[in-house]
Amino acid sequence: MLPLPNLPTDSLYKFISLSGVTLFFLGGGLLYLDDQRQTSQTAEIRAIGARSHHATELIKADLNSRAGLRSPDLERHQRAADSLMGEMDARVEAFLEENQGNSVTLILLAAMAVGLYLAGHGFVLWYKRVQKYQDMILRNEASNLRSTQNASSQ
Repeated sequence: MLPLPNLPTDSLYKFISLSGVTLFFLGGGLLYLDDQRQTSQTAEIRAIGARSHHATELIKADLNSRAGLRSPDLERHQRAADSLMGEMDARVEAFLEENQGNSVTLILLAAMAVGLYLAGHGFVLWYKRVQKYQDMILRNEASNLRSTQNASSQ
């Protein structure tokens, strides 16, 4: 039976390690971009809410300035405007709360964790199974070279 050749696992361990590092940084970058997108959307929604509040206040001021409206009509219109603004505020807050911890964030955090594990595990495997022995071989060759040089110089 023919002996099986030794597979070059050195490259496999380095591939695992570098894949983990890439996954970690890619997940982190995408997480940052997702956070920036959410922040800009939140600011945009709050700005729309502020403009709506301002428009409602203008409508209320207009209603107050109309002399033709009787007091019960004026109060009813103001209550309707206040109710509309309260409902809009509640919907905006519900939307913002709903989008705080979305699944994209969780997936990216999981990708970062897997990348960190792969990088650490790959580097440990590479060092323990390959690099440690290569370092020993290199040290032996260096000491043999020194002893050969010392013997030839004497």
